Amino acid sequence: MKRLGFYLHFLKPYLGLLAVALLCGVLFGVSSGFGIPFFLGKVFSAFFEGEAMVYGLTPFGATLLLPLIFLVRGISGYVNQYLLHYCGQKVLQGIRYDLFAKLQELPLRYYEHAASGDLLSRVVGDTQMLQQTILALANDLIRQPIQMLAGISFLIYLSVTHQHAVFLAFFLLAIPLIALPVQMIGRQLKRRGREAQESLSTVIQQMKENLNAAVEIRSFNLQESEKRNFSGRLGMYFRLQMKQVKYLMMTQPFMELLAAAIVSISFYYAWRNEVPASVFLAMGAALYFCFDPLKRILRLHNEVQRTIGALDRIEQVLNQPNDVPEPADPITPPRVRGEIVFENASFRYDESPLFDALAATIPAGCFCALVGPSGGGKSTFAKLIPRFYDVAEGAIRLDGHDIRAFRLHDLREQVAYVPQKPVLFNDTVANNIRLGRVDVGDAEVEEAARNAYAHDFIVQMPEGYHTQVGEDAVRLSGGQHQRLALARAFLKNAPVLILDEATSALDSESEAKIKEALRRYAENRTVIVIAHRLSTVSLADQILVFDAGRIVAHGTHADLLESNALYRSLCARQGIT
Repeated sequence: MKRLGFYLHFLKPYLGLLAVALLCGVLFGVSSGFGIPFFLGKVFSAFFEGEAMVYGLTPFGATLLLPLIFLVRGISGYVNQYLLHYCGQKVLQGIRYDLFAKLQELPLRYYEHAASGDLLSRVVGDTQMLQQTILALANDLIRQPIQMLAGISFLIYLSVTHQHAVFLAFFLLAIPLIALPVQMIGRQLKRRGREAQESLSTVIQQMKENLNAAVEIRSFNLQESEKRNFSGRLGMYFRLQMKQVKYLMMTQPFMELLAAAIVSISFYYAWRNEVPASVFLAMGAALYFCFDPLKRILRLHNEVQRTIGALDRIEQVLNQPNDVPEPADPITPPRVRGEIVFENASFRYDESPLFDALAATIPAGCFCALVGPSGGGKSTFAKLIPRFYDVAEGAIRLDGHDIRAFRLHDLREQVAYVPQKPVLFNDTVANNIRLGRVDVGDAEVEEAARNAYAHDFIVQMPEGYHTQVGEDAVRLSGGQHQRLALARAFLKNAPVLILDEATSALDSESEAKIKEALRRYAENRTVIVIAHRLSTVSLADQILVFDAGRIVAHGTHADLLESNALYRSLCARQGIT
């Protein structure tokens, strides 16, 4: 029932079209399963037996009626197929969109446990398998059951009118004999289908990692190792695919053997009981129009079972809870001043606590530096402010408001965040800079690039600001990456700026220029800088020293040099006094 609701959500806008498709499917099934056997057994046969007129039809009229039946069958079948394919593709489009939209909403915590290759497999591979099943359903879901019911109806009619009910009883008794082994095959297909999709995700994951690590693979001579691993994963996927084929292909020969046995028994019974040839001919046609759709329906059942594993994997993403929810009654303040207060904030990754009752205040307009050993919690502290994660206990306040009271979009409009390894999209330099403000003109883009000391290298590129940076921006150095990301943040012009090791790839000259740009940019803004290279912190109004998830000291550079041994040792290692 739950899965039915899953489909109805996508089918609801197309119920009218489905009703028309159902009507056309009924016309197709009746004209096939009842109309054609009736015509062969009751009309044509009667004329060959010497009748001058049958059901008010002359032989000439009968010759016109048969093409009319096939015309109705053809038009209704076409409309049925077209509408079902249309609705099926729309359902698939809706599933793919909802899957992609869900991935945009899930918090960063989800991506720490989910492999990107597996997610790609779900979005591409699993939905592709679902597409194949939807097309198969569109082909046979309505027409074949109606055709089979029409054929059974004609068998009932013949059995009653000619007193050969044993035909009907024999046919009905054969159905459970068919269904039982098909059900067993379907269970195997369901399990093998899921295993195959999971195996495919490991293939895609290795391919993605391999392409992203081209330098490391060549540097450490890992080519042969990668080939062996990839060959092994392809071999596993092949074996699981062939297990599916083995079970999937069992259905057809079993059905054909059973159909041949029933035809043979029917022939023998008709011969022994002197059943007229016209009746046997009509009954044979009716049996065909019963068994052919039954074969297709059972094959379709197995195809659906094979796809359930892929559908389960899609539903796992769509039903994934979001632990960074939107507020029920959000506030929409104007541009904030930028005061940030951590009130007894606690946070943990899985079961490992990182912060416990953390307290800190960053005044509006403050240039605040976060320093300390790796793993101390600096990056997590910064990521909590735009709600990339949520605190488990306590609160974080922005200008006195709990940040959980803001809509995520509104909160993140107030914050510009630059990570240590920024991502540039496969687009022009200008469009990468204007990500946060797509409506600005070229002059503002250039000004932001000048402030980030990126203009000089941009104009030396083949097409300047209109140069395509390429996938993963492989044609740019690490420092150029970071300067474009800084330009992007400067252009956003948010009241809170967070730099997470955002100058780590810059040379000393570029870093000095960025420090000067930050000094100008920091006016009337709250700036939070995470830096292992402590030369940046000389600008700071306040420094927070982190160690093992705690803020062990805070103050100015001069104060901390005198009062805190950890900060003094960090500065000593870099020759800072």
